[in-house]
Amino acid sequence: MKKQLINSMILGMAILTIISCGKKKDFETTPTGLKYKFFTQNEKGLKPRLGDFIVVHMVGLTSKDSAFFDTYRDKKPFTISVIEPTFKGALEEGFMMMAEGDSASFVVSADSLFLRTFQTPLPEFIEKGSSMTFTIKMVDIMTQDEMQKKMDKESEEMKNLELDILKNFKSSYPTKLEETSDGLLYEVLTRNEKGAQASEGDTVEIHYTGTLLDGTTFDSSLERGEPISFPTGKQMVIDGWEKALKLMHVGEKYKVIIPSWMAYGPRGRGEKIKPYSTLVFEMELLKIKKH
Repeated sequence: MKKQLINSMILGMAILTIISCGKKKDFETTPTGLKYKFFTQNEKGLKPRLGDFIVVHMVGLTSKDSAFFDTYRDKKPFTISVIEPTFKGALEEGFMMMAEGDSASFVVSADSLFLRTFQTPLPEFIEKGSSMTFTIKMVDIMTQDEMQKKMDKESEEMKNLELDILKNFKSSYPTKLEETSDGLLYEVLTRNEKGAQASEGDTVEIHYTGTLLDGTTFDSSLERGEPISFPTGKQMVIDGWEKALKLMHVGEKYKVIIPSWMAYGPRGRGEKIKPYSTLVFEMELLKIKKH
């Protein structure tokens, strides 16, 4: 705790130093109207090109100096694909002015930033016609190939970690879990082998509850009081569901443990389902309507 407090104090002092230094230097303006000032600059350093990826720490302030965006608060830099400027004087132009290790501030139109870059309406708490200031620290610059290699490495590391977690989960599970050849784990909670099975294109009706491995519920048709129905084989649900439904008979209830590569993978979904999350579902097949 003491070490974290010291690190936070050092970070805060660094930000204050940048801001105070910035007051001693006026903003300059590019031909497109982008206002900027550098605090540290390596003029001979390589700048990002279109299509590259940059890793930045960034603080975005409204005209009233309230923080709209702050990667330091989240303790994680932000990765951005470098694209053509979305308007004259856009932040993307500023990215391409910076080399690795540079720090600078840029002032952009709030209206244009939201309407053209974010393609969303201007939030109510930001004044129409005002400007926003972004203070940026360029942490890293990567080509598309370098970015792909980094993603592949991270994906492999996360998959190996997930496999270890699944192995421990399986070994500590109170009963023996069945496993398919592609890694789907399941337990038959209610068996009815005389019930019908769905063929591709059939519409199924199911009740389900979805949780994370730690038991956190993220979705449940039972809580809503209404089952869901959908045609199988149409990629309307995650792959793990499709595989589980091929095993089930009407009237059966399964507990299914679905690895991330059969669920939402490296993208995750929403706030609760993080990237590379293994999901647990209790699924009950209620009806089948033949196509």
